[in-house]
Amino acid sequence: MNAWQELVDLFDYKLGDLEAGRTPKGGRHSVAELREELLSAPLDPNLHRRLMKVDRRYRAMLREKREGALAEPGAAPHQAPTSLASILNDLAAVQPRPSAWSGEAPLGKAESEAWTDLHRQEWEAGLRRALQEQGKVWQEERGHLSLRVLYTALENAERAGRAVREWMHVPGAYDRLLSLHDAEVLQRMMLTVADALVSETAWRRLRAALSQVREEPFPRKENEGVMQALLEAAQGENVSPLARQELLEALRSQYRAPRDPLERAAIRDAAQAVLSLLDALLADAPTTAPGAVPEGSILYSASPRTALASPDGAKDPHRLVIFLPGGTETRWQGMHARWQQIGGHWQLLLDREVALIRPKLPAAERMVVMHPEPHRVEVYLSGSYLMLVLDRRMDEDMNMRAGLAHLIAVMMNPEDAYAALRLSRLTAQVLRHGQGVLEDHDLEGLTPDSADKFLLASGEALLAFCRKGAETLVSRIRARNGENTEADLRAAGAALGVDPEITSRLRHALQLAAFGGITVPPGEWRALPDVPSDGNFASALIGEEPVSFRLEGRAMTLRKDYRGQLMAVLPGYPAQELHDVLVLRMPTMSVLVLKQGAQVSVGTVVDPTPN
Repeated sequence: MNAWQELVDLFDYKLGDLEAGRTPKGGRHSVAELREELLSAPLDPNLHRRLMKVDRRYRAMLREKREGALAEPGAAPHQAPTSLASILNDLAAVQPRPSAWSGEAPLGKAESEAWTDLHRQEWEAGLRRALQEQGKVWQEERGHLSLRVLYTALENAERAGRAVREWMHVPGAYDRLLSLHDAEVLQRMMLTVADALVSETAWRRLRAALSQVREEPFPRKENEGVMQALLEAAQGENVSPLARQELLEALRSQYRAPRDPLERAAIRDAAQAVLSLLDALLADAPTTAPGAVPEGSILYSASPRTALASPDGAKDPHRLVIFLPGGTETRWQGMHARWQQIGGHWQLLLDREVALIRPKLPAAERMVVMHPEPHRVEVYLSGSYLMLVLDRRMDEDMNMRAGLAHLIAVMMNPEDAYAALRLSRLTAQVLRHGQGVLEDHDLEGLTPDSADKFLLASGEALLAFCRKGAETLVSRIRARNGENTEADLRAAGAALGVDPEITSRLRHALQLAAFGGITVPPGEWRALPDVPSDGNFASALIGEEPVSFRLEGRAMTLRKDYRGQLMAVLPGYPAQELHDVLVLRMPTMSVLVLKQGAQVSVGTVVDPTPN
């Protein structure tokens, strides 16, 4: 028999004394104190179930006390405790009272720490995602200046941790030792930044390193003055010109060439911008100190104050915190969640998805992403407490995907010898190099005659080409936050002699793809959804069985082929494979097909004029 089991037995015995009208050993206050201790204790499931049975008896007595108090409002508050009602009244008096300044009662230490830890884990996961996305934006910068500044700050922060006195200078734009264009290198670098932001010591070093780069982009080496004196002395040596030249070259090989002074201001601006962005990310960081847990916020909580009566009654419908030992299953957001303890780990089932979560792993490794169709759920664990977060970004991703498909459809329109596609290619160059490229750029490859190759390309090849160009355009527009995009687009259109109406349509499509504006409805199990003709989307959920959409008097079917790949089949056109975005050209319109998880959505972009 372990100590916790003995304490549960003691709680049971003390409560029995109260039920019999006797004062338990240690006084009536000892019952409430023992209960609070047990409610936050790390009990195994069997012992916790027994505690819950005893606690139900205790709470039933409290309810009886309250009913008695309502029935006898004039009872003297300080009379001797000669009855069960008065005993319970004294017990209620020692329960934790609401905080005068927060309106929330303090809870057991374990529950409060778990609540704080779960929300801290969610913030850290969001921080890693935000930095990965920002890294991609910085990767589109010409010369990767922001990434070079950040790389230098990380290196100098690491040197500071090793007490290395010499600081690294910002490398040049074409330094061969850097691979900032590589996706894997970028990912590792941004994860390193995320790790630094969640560590107070590491962030202090990184912040100091960024400030140092901002104040002194090109730090002097300790022996730089000595090297300069040696060079001046070599100039006055009484030796042959050839020997003097060899001596100077030998000295210069150890002396770094001076950097362009104009680069100093750009580096300082980039360092300040990076520092401001990281400060903004940290501004939303939750506190690490345990705090009060809101009332009615934890499903199966052992505390009556924080217990959530129904999983659908949470204040935030996209988050659910569960005290795992208090139950075994629940239904939430249309999903059936079940869990059980296996050894020291927790096994979670969401519909047909299974995950094993290990409480002793680091916080970043305790975060699990599950995909019970059609949802995406992030799972966080802290001790015996689990938090489910329904990812709302799936809806946002689907909307942005619809904007990308709309842009691709405009680019694939063959009107005026693929004018929109030719214009988008030139605009990408202008966004990268400025409008001066219009004077230096050879426009022969963008004339109407150059569009013959697009007419001869297959639908799959043209789609792949247009998608790559669309993604490049969108990333560059986002990197500039849309500044001067319209002016650059109109300048490129004028250089090519493109109809202003086509330029306007491309500008609108770029706006939708870069910053959103299309809303895709959620998927449902539907037999034959109709695709609207006004540009909106129709959505459905797809399983093993095919799904058909009614489109312009015909049915487009999505079904799996012999390889298990999802194919879009439109009568009169070759079947095409659907990954996430597909655009099918028809004589007077484009059909947009999107997929995310089990959801498929179909919309159209009607051509302004027949082709």
